[in-house]
Amino acid sequence: MMWSVSLLVGAVVLATSWAMPQQTKSVKGGHGGAGFQQNAYNSTNFIGRFYENVPQTGGPGPGQSLTQLNETGHSAGGFYSNGSRIRAPIDFEIGVCYIEVPTVQLVNDPSHIPAGNGSRPDLSRIRTCCKGYLRSIHNFKVCDPVCTNECVNGLCTAPDTCTCFPDHVTNSAGYCVATCPIGCQNGHCAGGECLCDDEFKLDTNGQFCVPVCQGNCGGIGNCTSPNTCDCKAGYKSTAEGSCQPACDACAHGDCVAPGDCRCHDGYVKSEHGECTPSCPKGCGSSGQCVAPNVCSCPLGLERDAGTNECVARCSQPCVNGVCSPGNTCICNPGYVMDKADPTGSRCVPHCPGGCPNGVCTMPNYCICSVGFVKDRSVKGRPSCVRRVRRSVVDEVQLPQSQWKPAAVPVALAFDIGDY
Repeated sequence: MMWSVSLLVGAVVLATSWAMPQQTKSVKGGHGGAGFQQNAYNSTNFIGRFYENVPQTGGPGPGQSLTQLNETGHSAGGFYSNGSRIRAPIDFEIGVCYIEVPTVQLVNDPSHIPAGNGSRPDLSRIRTCCKGYLRSIHNFKVCDPVCTNECVNGLCTAPDTCTCFPDHVTNSAGYCVATCPIGCQNGHCAGGECLCDDEFKLDTNGQFCVPVCQGNCGGIGNCTSPNTCDCKAGYKSTAEGSCQPACDACAHGDCVAPGDCRCHDGYVKSEHGECTPSCPKGCGSSGQCVAPNVCSCPLGLERDAGTNECVARCSQPCVNGVCSPGNTCICNPGYVMDKADPTGSRCVPHCPGGCPNGVCTMPNYCICSVGFVKDRSVKGRPSCVRRVRRSVVDEVQLPQSQWKPAAVPVALAFDIGDY
């Protein structure tokens, strides 16, 4: 006897714990803790009787009876009519599922496990609430439907199903809203009719006003406010009230499908998927392609049409140098800027030791002035020294016997500088 009682108590406890997980958000409707079932009666008539306070009609549920109590006062179990309370029949099987569990989980003494009533001797069949239902806090035998969103202006009559009160209808968003003469969503009632605000229109049944989207959301979205669409994944709303494909980056291109950008002529896809301008001939080492076949050079440089390179341009040609950005000449190696040139465009050879008695004609190379010759006695640094020579008079005044045939021509020769 003791194990039978333990088995019964364990079954009740486990049935409660095995009820499928549900949202715990408080909801209106369903059994509502009062024991009314939408499935037992037509939901519209059910709510109509709720408002009109008339006795509920219809036959009792299986194995149940309709009881009228001649008493007054509030009870969560029925409606009022002329001071009497009518208790509606309850179908306890609505929202109920039966599952099998190991019998050992239902007994207190694991050493004495009776045969279960399931498909196998070690299994027992227990009663629990189906998915979408939650055990009523007022009657543990009843499973109430659960609506994830609260049923405002209505009752939760089935899982995630709200049945609206009289003079209320379900709008496009799934919420119960009032209709004339009570109210008119996005409009106002006049003479029992709903007159819509600007940029709104009547719904197909003429009971409330819905926003207008000129593009009708392209047929792939819902119009949630004037010219604003709630588009499906991969699409975005346009200012014209339509839905168009969405691409992360599609400048200089057309987004023809979600994530598919087709570049315009003169543009190509970069490694990042962006449309960038194309310059088939290139822009040199320092230039940048800023538009189809258009190169941009850094400040102070110009594009050379022959080489496509960006080169500097100076107002005056650079002599023995090259032009650099900023209209400045840079001298070639071995040359320095001529301090006597006011234009700053002429470079002259540079001899580090200078050229005393001569002229620097090439980098580190001197030419001696007239009357001077190079003294090569100092290796690595030749200098110009005065030439020592005899005059023609000295040669002529010698005794004739000492004259040399070449003396006079040598003496009469021009003195040419030593190179």
